[in-house]
Amino acid sequence: RNRYPSPAQRRRHQHRGLGEQNTIGGTTAAARNVISGNTGDAIVISGVQSTGNLVQGNYIGADVNGTVALGNAGNGVIVRDGATSNTIGGAAAGAGNVISGNNTGIYLEDLETTGNAILGNLIGTDRTGTARLGNVDGIAISNASRNRIGGPAPGERNVISGNTRYAVHLSSLAGNTIQGNYVGTDITGTTTQGVNNAHNFFLNGDANSLIGGTGPGEGNVIAGGGYGIWLGGTAANRHTTGTRIQGNKIGTNAAGTQARGNAWGIYFEGQDGHEVHDVTIGGTTAGAGNLISGNVLEGVLARGTGVQNLSIQGNKIGTDVTGNAALGNGASGIFLDHASGTQIGGAAAGAGNVISGNTGDGVRIERAAEIPGAISWWRAEGNADDAVA
Repeated sequence: RNRYPSPAQRRRHQHRGLGEQNTIGGTTAAARNVISGNTGDAIVISGVQSTGNLVQGNYIGADVNGTVALGNAGNGVIVRDGATSNTIGGAAAGAGNVISGNNTGIYLEDLETTGNAILGNLIGTDRTGTARLGNVDGIAISNASRNRIGGPAPGERNVISGNTRYAVHLSSLAGNTIQGNYVGTDITGTTTQGVNNAHNFFLNGDANSLIGGTGPGEGNVIAGGGYGIWLGGTAANRHTTGTRIQGNKIGTNAAGTQARGNAWGIYFEGQDGHEVHDVTIGGTTAGAGNLISGNVLEGVLARGTGVQNLSIQGNKIGTDVTGNAALGNGASGIFLDHASGTQIGGAAAGAGNVISGNTGDGVRIERAAEIPGAISWWRAEGNADDAVA
């Protein structure tokens, strides 16, 4: 069946709720609701007058102990039809929800659905954040823009783990911000055992989203999935552009000292009709560089003629967080296959990447007929094979 029915389809079957400044749940155990086992969505926040609502401290799709999945057949929480400035969870102790066992944990949709925040929740795990309960998708955003998932403060961190398809699925036209989350690890950020997602991020037809950031605490830990971050896909006329991936640890634990690999760290896939272009991985600003290490295959793989104009600067690819010890990816650090216009490093201060310790080539380029200014400057040392192939 269609997992994401259109707004028109849903309006035929559901009441369109309007309301502001309501609170569902609270920060104490006594205030907690258990909203589970329903045949539709658990919580619907809908309409332009639905603003300033709080959903806090609830078990949504779990049993009364928060340890067994009793999923809702629809979404755990859906925010739609222009609802703005609502908060799911919160940074205060007890404000986060357990949202697990559902079809989609949290679903935001429609262009006017903006300014909403998803903070401090356990999405796909039990109440301890150490065992899988799962949703199909943890968070899905379709067209909704300028919403926030997580933040730099520890209390704003979501743990988005244990989901059976994607942790976060983005398909938006105007950018969302995802910061400070543990994606694919347990609540401690140390292990993926028993809580990994099938895939972590999937961006398909998404524009101008920010994954991570340059400030303290803004980077995400992205570990243990098939794809750490997958940009592209195969759907026609779905272009992904303007994404910034900065300050994250992709394939390691939260400390950046041990491998907790994805199959691929960052995977680009694009052909004519579904291009991926003008994406930034890292940057020259302090804090912009990612740690992309410990993944089973490539750290960064860009495949297809529709992958164009990537910028890869200021990253550590194949080392630990210090840059002084190997924590290699299992194949090449960077592999460009048909991709064009890629900038790896540069002459500016902070532009160079450290590409070291990988099992395969540091940088591998195949079938790239036209890569203007493709590789300007980088450090490549300690790779098992050639630095550049």
